Amino acid sequence: MSNATMSCCGIDCTACDFYNRICNGCNSIKGKVYWTKFFDMPACPIYNCCVTEKGQPHCGVCEQLPCRHYYDNADPRMSAEEHIGSVEERVNHLNSITCNQVAKCGFLCGKCKAFKPNVRKNDERAELKRIFKKYYNLDFSLSELLCDGCNCMRGDATRFDKTCPVRPCAISKGVTTCADCDDFPCFMFKERVGLSEESARYLAGCTYNQKDYDETLFVFDNLKNLK
Repeated sequence: MSNATMSCCGIDCTACDFYNRICNGCNSIKGKVYWTKFFDMPACPIYNCCVTEKGQPHCGVCEQLPCRHYYDNADPRMSAEEHIGSVEERVNHLNSITCNQVAKCGFLCGKCKAFKPNVRKNDERAELKRIFKKYYNLDFSLSELLCDGCNCMRGDATRFDKTCPVRPCAISKGVTTCADCDDFPCFMFKERVGLSEESARYLAGCTYNQKDYDETLFVFDNLKNLK
């Protein structure tokens, strides 16, 4: 399943009997699926909540997954057991996508210790703070190390890199990541290029710890991540 044909709720639109017949997929029609007219709804409640209201690419980043919308909006062709199984399948798929989410610049949002879904599960921001100070000489507070991720389109989204020039550039060019751009790697990308394993080893010298790279720094080794 490609992200282009996956609805925000985790359903593969191409697997639907109505896809490309009376429906072109949730992303294309912005949640205004055919069945909403039978319930006097302007759009699918899940799409409206996730994309329209919260500006998120999918429900995998929401702390309420699966919320009541998942259980309230059941396919009438399914039994109760089949519907619950469908919800579990979608949740597992969305969790996998969230874990593998990539920023425009190639930082691995889904594995970053500042990414909100990860903070909610296991808050390791103190370790991230130590790493940033040791290898980048950046002194963040724990409250600053909290991020909705590069793919969140909500206007008030929280990002710890508030002055990043790469994200708006990639969005304006309509590319998923910098690797899709003809100018990659450009001067703007180089402003946000992270440390490679070799560079981190050189900077830290005798204080280098391979665990630092394997568990934290690899997230920001974006030149390697985009190759």
